[in-house]
Amino acid sequence: MAYKIVGIRRQNFDWDEWYGGSYDLGFIDEDVMKQFPEIVAKGPDNFEYVTRMDYNKITPVLLYAIKE
Repeated sequence: MAYKIVGIRRQNFDWDEWYGGSYDLGFIDEDVMKQFPEIVAKGPDNFEYVTRMDYNKITPVLLYAIKE
């Protein structure tokens, strides 16, 4: 499992003012989709465009990778 985590990049970003304009941290959704497609939601046409990621679902994956 740990080998899958290595390819996921971290991203710093600022939300648009519409969403509060605050600074945040996250992952590159497309990287997560390649390794764990069940964690992301794709666009309406089900293409490779990610609309959101469920960070609650990635927590067990990260915990398991640490345990390895």
